[in-house]
Amino acid sequence: MKCTLSTVELRLAEPLRISRSTTTARHAVQLSVEHQGLLGHGEAVTSVYYGLDTGALHEWLHRSSRALVRFPDPETALAALPEDATSTPPAVTAAVESALLDLAGKRAGEPVHRLLGASAPPTAATARTIGITTPSRAAALATRLADRGFTVLKVKAGSADPEDDIARVRAVRAAAPGVHLLLDPNGGWS
Repeated sequence: MKCTLSTVELRLAEPLRISRSTTTARHAVQLSVEHQGLLGHGEAVTSVYYGLDTGALHEWLHRSSRALVRFPDPETALAALPEDATSTPPAVTAAVESALLDLAGKRAGEPVHRLLGASAPPTAATARTIGITTPSRAAALATRLADRGFTVLKVKAGSADPEDDIARVRAVRAAAPGVHLLLDPNGGWS
């Protein structure tokens, strides 16, 4: 098996402000595993919180890629992942596992969910994040997201003035009364 790595920038549609920073883009390191003319893909996204910048992700994924060449096929490599992944960051293990599952599914001519024993692809609600912003902007975002089908919204908190957080959450609740709300201050509260 041959592995290649590439880095892509994931630009956010708008800046995301949390208690300790504002983000305009994230980077993902993509892993492609080639075997017998087929490609499987996985990726890991950078995380300041977990100390995984693009350099660290490249290093971890390169190390994992070197380990994959000893396996004759992706199925054998998948079976060995639990023993090989004990000290590896979960994002790296997930990228490798995703690439190998993608490749194994292509080899079998089956979608990954069937390889894993499910008759239909699983579904899960995805939380969309509303950053620290004005209550009116948060309400407009909540309305738009609820109209697009989001049933879970994560509202960032951790403003210098807790009343700002309360006003933002109230505005989101009023704008999208049917959604589940998660509150995430990112350590911004003591």
